[in-house]
Amino acid sequence: MRSHKIASLFHKSLAYAIGFNAVWIVYLGRQNNLFRLIASSGRPVSPQVLARKAHMFAPAVKAWCSAAVCLGYLAEKNGRVALPKEVKELVLDEQSPYYVAGQFTYSALRSLEYSSFGDLFSSGKAKPPSSANTIKAFEEVTSWDHYAFLGAIKTGDKKLHKMLLKGCRILDVGCGAGRFMQRVHAAYPRSEFTGIDPYADEIKGAKKEMEVTILRASGETMDFQQQFDLVYLGESLYLMHDKQQALKNCYRALKKGGSVAILEGLLTEAEGCKTCKENKMIMTMQLDFVLQGHEFMTKRQITTLLKQAKFTNIKFIDLGVSFYLVTADKT
Repeated sequence: MRSHKIASLFHKSLAYAIGFNAVWIVYLGRQNNLFRLIASSGRPVSPQVLARKAHMFAPAVKAWCSAAVCLGYLAEKNGRVALPKEVKELVLDEQSPYYVAGQFTYSALRSLEYSSFGDLFSSGKAKPPSSANTIKAFEEVTSWDHYAFLGAIKTGDKKLHKMLLKGCRILDVGCGAGRFMQRVHAAYPRSEFTGIDPYADEIKGAKKEMEVTILRASGETMDFQQQFDLVYLGESLYLMHDKQQALKNCYRALKKGGSVAILEGLLTEAEGCKTCKENKMIMTMQLDFVLQGHEFMTKRQITTLLKQAKFTNIKFIDLGVSFYLVTADKT
């Protein structure tokens, strides 16, 4: 019995190690446009031809192709590789609910910061998420969030869908480069957008794509007065040190009858093995969050925060993998 458990854990551990390599294979395939070049070729290509098209070092591209074939991300026949249809959806289609490349990109870029774990364990020194790699990591991982939000409000929150369809004023708290505003604008062109971000001076993307105001501010410092119909916080509330003040500011920023929408990874209240099974994604990300100086919240904690800020009609829409769209109203 003991040897069986050891062997089982050994093979599971090897699978985790291979998974770490898979993260980098997918990240490098996207970062270097290798997946896209294969898909656009229209027919299988050899690693040598792929390297020439990508203007890259042929031995590295060949090794990447071999690894991608082994992991099932590429199909190989007669020395040529092709991108299977289902893999194309996973690694290139940001609108698919199965798009996973953003999470892999996040994991790869965040791992570049993991040399700071030594300081965390020895002295408790966190490293705030302000590096270029981390900002890029957030931008990549939230693509899934944006399309999950758009899908969820069409089926799970008709009030928000009708509000956006008619046209409303939206505040994006922690807007980054404005990708959320761009994607929502594409689906609901009648709405108006304002974004705030502590790093607004470094953000340029959204202004070229659409008419939008981006201001340098945070949830804790913003001072809007009954100006918006919807306030959106996409994986930004957990970053705030004074969450209560931020939600009070959101409440004040909303018009009467307006709504707040919060998209976050949330821990379950369950304990032991059930917690691990239901929260495997975010349970394994907890150390990364502690390194950034933050923690995941639970449903109970976020409910308490919303009630203290005077929000009502609190709803949780399960988006999968322990991520939720939480909505509440200013009545």
